[in-house]
Amino acid sequence: MELLQILIATNKSSINVVEDNNIMFTEKHHNFRRGFTLMELIITISIIAIIAALAYPSYQDSVRKTRRAEAKTALYSIMQQQERFYMQRNTYSAFSSTTSNNPFKWWSGERAADSFYELKAEACTGKNLNECVLLTAIPGTENVMSSFTDPVCGNLTLNSANQKSYSISTDANSLCW
Repeated sequence: MELLQILIATNKSSINVVEDNNIMFTEKHHNFRRGFTLMELIITISIIAIIAALAYPSYQDSVRKTRRAEAKTALYSIMQQQERFYMQRNTYSAFSSTTSNNPFKWWSGERAADSFYELKAEACTGKNLNECVLLTAIPGTENVMSSFTDPVCGNLTLNSANQKSYSISTDANSLCW
């Protein structure tokens, strides 16, 4: 006998009545939507874009503060070493990344390749090395991670009189130190 199929549409579902060899049975099918509409996708992507636009600058600021903390820690550490050097020799030591046989490290992190600041030491303006030393942390040079910049503070400096400064002229003293 041939297969007879009758489709009866009901509210959001359909019932198939199938007659096969004089045996009747019913199958119930639901018409569920699968996937998302274009409007739902656009709204979701818009919300994610707005959240990202608000969060990313804050994230960048936090990263800069962390890297600035690395520079400050390195400056204080080198200044302590300079003071010990001064106690033994009655003078401070000038150094940079190009100084050979340098007793002080010229980078801020564990290794030069992983550091964000290059360090250098020189005599304070108008003074000799036996009077004052000025330590400078320079962000993102070719000797350290050159992709890093600090547009808020720039170079951080610390001298042997514990005077701190930065190179970019903004009202960022509380932010930088």
